[in-house]
Amino acid sequence: MKTIFFILFSVAVFSFANGQCTLNNTSSISSGYLSSTGNSTLDALIKTEKLKLEQFFNVKVDLKIYSGNNGLAKRNSTIPNCNGTIELGKGLLLFEYNKKGPVTKESIGKYMVISIMAHEFAHIFQYAHPEFRFSSGVVQEVHADMLAGYYMVKYLTAEAGNDITFDYSAKQRISKLMNDMGISFGWMGDSQYWSQQHHGNYYTRAFAFQEPWRCLDGRPSKYSCRSFSEFLRTSVENAEYQVATFDYD
Repeated sequence: MKTIFFILFSVAVFSFANGQCTLNNTSSISSGYLSSTGNSTLDALIKTEKLKLEQFFNVKVDLKIYSGNNGLAKRNSTIPNCNGTIELGKGLLLFEYNKKGPVTKESIGKYMVISIMAHEFAHIFQYAHPEFRFSSGVVQEVHADMLAGYYMVKYLTAEAGNDITFDYSAKQRISKLMNDMGISFGWMGDSQYWSQQHHGNYYTRAFAFQEPWRCLDGRPSKYSCRSFSEFLRTSVENAEYQVATFDYD
């Protein structure tokens, strides 16, 4: 039933500013941190989007690139006045930056890098707001997926000119891109339900990431989303619903 529902839905629709919380730009043999991804355009994108994400989530982050294939958000930082540390693997960044949309077949690499960064920034936001209480690790991960999805909807809407109310082509483009990214997030899911590192299965992550667009696009939703603060009020309950609905064999 989940498969049929997802197919129908698809058709329908992981600083330089203040001198403290910086994007690590110094190679370190001992730590494995890198000065570059090896792609200057990608490096520039990461630097620019870091500042935007810090502003949106109202956090300061020590962002580092390392010689690995994963993304990680840590509560602590060795840099004063940071809310935490994000480590992004060079392999992960390059792989996602070269990605094509699974449905549109268009290049979505830029958006995938930003959305993965947004997921990790969402974790730093969670750490900075202990009022958010999660019943399990997977609920926390799905919550981060939803916050990343909300950020990407706002990002794409701003890119289209902000007021897309009567712009059918812009709404169609956003819908297709969110669908592509949602499926890609689903691919990063897992079925290790017993593990503390479980992030949610394919359906859970795919639907969680796209949930903000369904709401903001005006489709029926039991949750509010007219503003980020409004979305946050029911976001944990929403994440629990996503996990309870989709995260099982």
